Amino acid sequence: MSDHVTNIISAATSGKRLAQAARKDNDHSHAISLIEGAIARLRELQPRLDAVTGGLLSEENRRIAETLAEVLGSSGGIYRSAGDWKRSTAAYDAGCAIEQDERFDLVNSYNLTQRLVARVLLEPAAWVIDGSQIEQERFPDCLRKALLVVDRQTRGPRLDDAWAWADLAMLQVLSEQDAEATWDRMIEQAHAAHEPFVFSSTLKVIEDLLARLAPEGVAETVRSRWDAVRGALDDAAELIRDATPPR
Repeated sequence: MSDHVTNIISAATSGKRLAQAARKDNDHSHAISLIEGAIARLRELQPRLDAVTGGLLSEENRRIAETLAEVLGSSGGIYRSAGDWKRSTAAYDAGCAIEQDERFDLVNSYNLTQRLVARVLLEPAAWVIDGSQIEQERFPDCLRKALLVVDRQTRGPRLDDAWAWADLAMLQVLSEQDAEATWDRMIEQAHAAHEPFVFSSTLKVIEDLLARLAPEGVAETVRSRWDAVRGALDDAAELIRDATPPR
């Protein structure tokens, strides 16, 4: 890569790490300032991504796209920790637009999954309703499409990727499907790859969901479905806590 691109990616990646550290310390305003600075640096390279056409992707441009998708996803998590569900949703949507763009040849599902989790956090009583539309997206349709994408990835290039299995399990839970075997596969792959962060990260998302999924405002017509999803999240949290390796 050119020195110019390398320097921007390095600065943005460093900014992301510092933002994540500030997030861990609950210094949300500082974390947001750092991550927005990292995004701004990477956006300087946006014209290069806009010019990419199908079949003509350089490794340099692929790396730019990958880093921007990662940093946007990280910003979604930081906004979520700060309780800003709307900005969290917008950040994951922006990350997903890059992550799932076939021009960039990225095989991932983090933003794809978290943009749906963010919508549940934004509208904790509405997402379960058939035909619900949240932030200009029909939630049930997006959920079905995301499930197909991640299921295909776990059957192919991400067969041994614990993060992929975590995403699939989360989407299955939100779809009211039995996810027990998928959680087990995530745990198996995380142990095999020695990736303890999979456990803590996934558990934090589940705990955020459980904290928001209060019964107030849930229509009686969907209460049984809502209760089933909340129960499945409770079960998943217990399973992951039991499987988390000691520090």
